[in-house]
Amino acid sequence: MAVAGANQLDIRIAENYRFVRILARRWWSVVALASDIETGANVAVKLEEEHGQFHETEVEFYKRLKNSQGIPKMHWSGKEGEFKAIVLEFLGPSLQDLHYYCGQQFSRKTVLMLADQLICRLRRIHSKNIIHCDIKPSNCLMGVGREGNTVYLTDFGISRQYEPTHDPATGNGGLIGTTVFASRNAQSGEKQSRRDDMESLGYMLIYLLRGHLPWESMPVTTTMSGPELILERKKNINIATELCRDLPKEFEHYMNHVRNLSYTDAPRYDYLRRLFQRVFKRERYNYDKVFDWTKFHYLER
Repeated sequence: MAVAGANQLDIRIAENYRFVRILARRWWSVVALASDIETGANVAVKLEEEHGQFHETEVEFYKRLKNSQGIPKMHWSGKEGEFKAIVLEFLGPSLQDLHYYCGQQFSRKTVLMLADQLICRLRRIHSKNIIHCDIKPSNCLMGVGREGNTVYLTDFGISRQYEPTHDPATGNGGLIGTTVFASRNAQSGEKQSRRDDMESLGYMLIYLLRGHLPWESMPVTTTMSGPELILERKKNINIATELCRDLPKEFEHYMNHVRNLSYTDAPRYDYLRRLFQRVFKRERYNYDKVFDWTKFHYLER
């Protein structure tokens, strides 16, 4: 049975969950909506074909992060038919979906509130020696119900164990992650560490504010491919006058800090949070957890 055909089958997982429909497809897995047969509650199921290589690592990391705020709860994992499956807490829309909903641009207030939470998420996973390796809007999901204002970090399929004694130059032989949001070191094929997650987060926050990054949609030349051009742009961009132009100085300070870390350096998480909190106070925002999409939904009613 192939993953592609799962939508047409009446599948039960671990005898407790009934397959409903596919939510998302990736080249190595699908994410499906399922329901708890006993309670009727929704759950998310990640299905990977049995020869896949990511399941075991992802399960290990979810176990390591058990009871962590903003990390999905894992209800069950194991083999089901021709699939390896992980049953996870059901969450709401991704930041990518919400970004589209809000016209592909978030307000400064919304981005600052997200930044405060996401720095905490990364500090937590880094404390467990996990490097996420793929920070991007589609991997950040909002909770549901009472946790509707909590942003969750998801998808540890390509995450890696942090190895402080490793030589980053040996690398992985290629990019692990998403080109647009990847750090310079990750895109160069180097082994990733805490600095790389933080750099990707910075790019993502700027993207959410502006709706684009300077290296998106760059034309391919006869001598350089698209990814090569993007990497060259990231390496040479002026942080103050280009990447963070017209943004509060604190964004520049954030990017300078994370881009100047060495492989083993620990990011100064509290300092980075304070940078964004300073902007929040200066702009006299109310930390009411009312995000842009909350207001849009209210206005549409």
